[in-house]
Amino acid sequence: MCNVIVSYMKFQTGVKVLAHDTEGRFLVIKRAQPLLDGTSGTWDIPGGRREPEDKTLVGTAERETWHETGARLWQPEPFHIQIFTPAEDLTVVRFTFIAVATGNVVLSDEHCDYKVLWPERALQLPLDPFTREVFEMALQQGY
Repeated sequence: MCNVIVSYMKFQTGVKVLAHDTEGRFLVIKRAQPLLDGTSGTWDIPGGRREPEDKTLVGTAERETWHETGARLWQPEPFHIQIFTPAEDLTVVRFTFIAVATGNVVLSDEHCDYKVLWPERALQLPLDPFTREVFEMALQQGY
């Protein structure tokens, strides 16, 4: 007889959106609430977890952008995929989309400020490493 230890890992699927205006400047939002690691006050891009009612990842991107910023997305396209493990038993698969955002920004309670910046200016802000990676890719691709 042998003992078998089975461990279960939780998976989360999330999205982020590189939302930009028609001139190519990107929307960044400042977190008001701490992240899982306890940091707050960092700058981010709109996004969040996929919910059961979301029929597609594009739907998640549209819902989260609207919830966090009041902006609407026009023709979101896949941009990047990241896989990371923020906790020992949790793996996150994050899909980043890029899209033109329209409308006036109205922030949710999760955020306390916003800016519309060129990618090189966004990289000067305190960003989490995953968001920084996405902005570096955008800059390399000519955005």
